Amino acid sequence: KKLEEERLQGRKSIDRLDSVKENLPPLKSPILGQNKGIEGDSNSCYMDATIFCMFAYSNVFDSLLNVKTEKKSLTQLQKLLRENIVHVLRSNIGFVE
Repeated sequence: KKLEEERLQGRKSIDRLDSVKENLPPLKSPILGQNKGIEGDSNSCYMDATIFCMFAYSNVFDSLLNVKTEKKSLTQLQKLLRENIVHVLRSNIGFVE
């Protein structure tokens, strides 16, 4: 059970967001410098780069974050991506730990 939770959450502890109500638009200007983008964990650089490309500067894939589904695991993945990655990336923080 603990291994399964770690696999879903990663090894780093992250602050949980209760709920994200707003859909932020894609970024309009480049985010450059230290502590910008998505920080890797457990050799996840390919996934981090893919997610960044899909969501940082484009809203083409946003519909994937809200597709209705009966599968609980997919609903959890959508919520994690929407609230803990995409929202944080597009906010004025611009950095996902």
